[in-house]
Amino acid sequence: MNAIFFLSKGMSDSRKSYAFNLITANPFYSWVLGLISIYTFACSTFFHSSLIKVASNLDFSAVYSISLFPLMYFSHRFILLLRGKPSKQKHPLETRSLVADIPGAYFLGSDGVRSPDCAWFYYFDWIFGIYIREKRSE
Repeated sequence: MNAIFFLSKGMSDSRKSYAFNLITANPFYSWVLGLISIYTFACSTFFHSSLIKVASNLDFSAVYSISLFPLMYFSHRFILLLRGKPSKQKHPLETRSLVADIPGAYFLGSDGVRSPDCAWFYYFDWIFGIYIREKRSE
């Protein structure tokens, strides 16, 4: 259900000529979150119905995809904040660079994903979120 909602919001945001925030300005985020939700549903269903090693790895990759999504979003906001650009406009250069960088981080980190060293992804999410919130309140 969530995936359908995210994808429909992406479609409606892409038709609008105005934007309120980074999500409505870049419907890419709604589409990606919708696809990640579908992928997570499929992989989790496959794993919990079969309980085999391949399905376990797919299920874990889906969870890792969900954890990287906030990192991508906060990284985009952080880059725009550092560059002094408004977040309610389309920024295709930053979006393209994140589309290239985040999957790279996914594939580089996926081998050691089950180790505690990957907790730095969560720390970056947290730090970016707090920094952006503080900068916006100034």
